Amino acid sequence: AAQQSVQSGEDIWKEKSGTFKFYTSWFNDYIFYSVDTVNKIWTPNDIATIPAPLEGSATKLFAATDFMIDKLNALTSVEKPEGAPNDQNIMLVFSDGEDNYSWYDSSELDPETLTTTEGAEFVKIGYKATSIENLLQNLEQSKNLTVHVIGLGDTINEQNLKDIAKAGNGTFRKNPDTDNLKTVFDQVVQEFTTLQTQGASMPLPPGEYEFTLKVSNKAGNQFAEYRFKFQTDENGASIIAPQ
Repeated sequence: AAQQSVQSGEDIWKEKSGTFKFYTSWFNDYIFYSVDTVNKIWTPNDIATIPAPLEGSATKLFAATDFMIDKLNALTSVEKPEGAPNDQNIMLVFSDGEDNYSWYDSSELDPETLTTTEGAEFVKIGYKATSIENLLQNLEQSKNLTVHVIGLGDTINEQNLKDIAKAGNGTFRKNPDTDNLKTVFDQVVQEFTTLQTQGASMPLPPGEYEFTLKVSNKAGNQFAEYRFKFQTDENGASIIAPQ
């Protein structure tokens, strides 16, 4: 379903402005994340070639999620022309909610570059000590990021996963069946690709005006703003230039 969702997003976005990009990360006592190179860009098909997890008891859910938040925030912080639309980032977290190793600081580990069976590159890293409180604070301070959480396993720490979903203004689902899981991914694709057209009647005399459109989520901690100038006359209204 994840592979199909990413593929659907890419297909739909081909007809839209802007770019569609995805990153993949997985973890045990270390963190692994996908890397695009000059010779190989990750594709939806490469998701299926991610190495199977090794048996073990160590897991760094908090650290891995915190790492990806910072990675997505770094992309959003890139300076853009004034008035340009903000990036929208969506993260999907699959986990049983357990964490027993994020307390350990392994940030001094030298990064190791590896490849999947199809030649897609990924990097193995250590990470700073991270608590659930650190993670939630980082997430609550992040803009233009939504986090949906899927709890998987016979025993699930629902509280951790619900807290992450709540801080990320997303949804939590526990062991969804095939149909429900497809609904999650359909929702993600829709969040990326849905455009709404809204109209407004403004009885203004002919002239030039500046219009500011502000949109925020229900929690009021994610927003986008777009400004443009337009002119009106007896024939209607037209945009002069974005601001």
